[in-house]
Amino acid sequence: EYGFEDITAIEISLDLSEELVIQTIRFLEQICAVEPITNQEFRITEYGRKYNRIHSNKKNVRKEFDDVAALTPTIRGREFQKVFARVMSLEGWNDSESVRTSNEEIDIIVYKKREYYLVECKWEKDKIEAAVVREFFGKLEPRSGVNGMLVSMSGFTSGVDEQIITYLHSKIIIPFGPKDIELLINKSTSFDDMLDHKYHNLIIHKRVLYS
Repeated sequence: EYGFEDITAIEISLDLSEELVIQTIRFLEQICAVEPITNQEFRITEYGRKYNRIHSNKKNVRKEFDDVAALTPTIRGREFQKVFARVMSLEGWNDSESVRTSNEEIDIIVYKKREYYLVECKWEKDKIEAAVVREFFGKLEPRSGVNGMLVSMSGFTSGVDEQIITYLHSKIIIPFGPKDIELLINKSTSFDDMLDHKYHNLIIHKRVLYS
């Protein structure tokens, strides 16, 4: 269904040794990315095709992120927003970008089942200050059951931590700094694991985490 390849043909086309080709195929079999047809032939599985698409998308996101980094501060914020939405999508979250109401614009809304977050993306010259958190809280406050993610590639001032804790009685605002984003772009950690860690520390220890 998905076509097949012969081991000898791969050796010739990629100029690889038979031993290396066989080792690679055995690994791909272990993760169910390919399945054997004969001793010398195999084909890619549905999982293998999905794995290949995800890997290709990850490479594309890395390039998009690097392209945005080269832009001027006046325009890179909105472009960065698109990259972050792509990251969330690859992590299994649904997203809506540039949502407008009668009196405001929201960068991104991400959601999974009944868990909803408003997302504000910033990539400015200077660190984000507490005033940005207060403005963001103004968007969150009227929305029952909705919390926030504040993403800043320029980092945060110390006043941001205190402001986030001040709003804990009403809304959860999870901050993401530049190193956090690099980890997500490079797939060094999963978004859900990072979010759980930040959420736990904020709720249990009133500790605001970002890097």
